[in-house]
Parts: sequence; structure tokens; C-alpha cells
Amino acid sequence: VDAGGNFNIDFSWINQEVNLDDQPKGRSEFNQGDSIGVAESDTPVLANRPYIRHHRGENGKADPMWIQAPVEDIRRVAEGVKPAGKKQVQESAGETSAAEKPEQKKPGKEKTPEAHKPGPEEPAGDWETRKEGIRDRLEYLKDLYEDGLITESEYQDQKQEILEDLQ
Repeated sequence: VDAGGNFNIDFSWINQEVNLDDQPKGRSEFNQGDSIGVAESDTPVLANRPYIRHHRGENGKADPMWIQAPVEDIRRVAEGVKPAGKKQVQESAGETSAAEKPEQKKPGKEKTPEAHKPGPEEPAGDWETRKEGIRDRLEYLKDLYEDGLITESEYQDQKQEILEDLQ
């Protein structure tokens, strides 16, 4: 845990076949030495929760094998309380209450969403952390699309889902 209250996890030896009697086999050239210095990876770690984000290196780019999550958000999830901004998923038979049902769109001009302002239950630092996590997720999604790993419709769908976390 760093001074900012973030739990840091750095992954190494990803996609390695480990033989206890011999040296690891596979593409070890990507993970030799200190994994914190890895700037590129064929298999980056996914930061697929709004409170998890990739660490940013000195060059400002996301480190593919190093993720961070605020300890307070991890604690909330462990206690069954969702981090700020994430839709609750009801674990019952898939039913949603009237309060959780999406609003029907009315024909006409759509409103531009207002900028999010942290409420009394959400400290400003948590909002900054969420914004950074959302930015990381959008950048990663864009990279997947530009590399041809996902289709344009998948890109647009996932992008919309991520942007809904701003609400």
C-alpha cells in the first residue's frame, strides 16, 4: 500500500509455463528481471472495475502489468458496499426494482450530461480516482479497437458502458 492509500499489484511471469524441475518455458523475454519496468505486454492485466486502474509510469502511459486500487474501495467491496458510481447488480432472480429500471427515453432533444460533482458521501479524492480509472479503461478500449482486436460495434458498446460510470 502506497502513501496515497492505493493497493498496488504488479504481475510477472504471465503466459509462462512453469516447470518445477526446470527453467520456465515460453516467452520469457517479456518478463525478465523487474516486472515493474515492463512498458508493453501481449497480455496486459485488465483493470475492469471502476476503482481499479493501471499505474502510470514516468512517461505518463499506463503500465500494462501494474494495477492499483484504493484500499477504501477494496474495503467497501469486501463489506458488500459498492464503490461510488457503479451500478448495483441485484443477485436475486434477475429482477430489478422500479428505482433501478432504466428510464424510458422520450422523443426529442437529448440533454448533454452535466459534469459530475462529488456529493457529501463521496470525497473529492474518490471522484479523481474514478475519473482516472475511467480514462484508463477508455484508453485501453481504444487500443484494442485500433489494434483490430474488437469490432467497431463492440468498441462503441463498451465505450458507452464505461461512460455511463460518469453519471
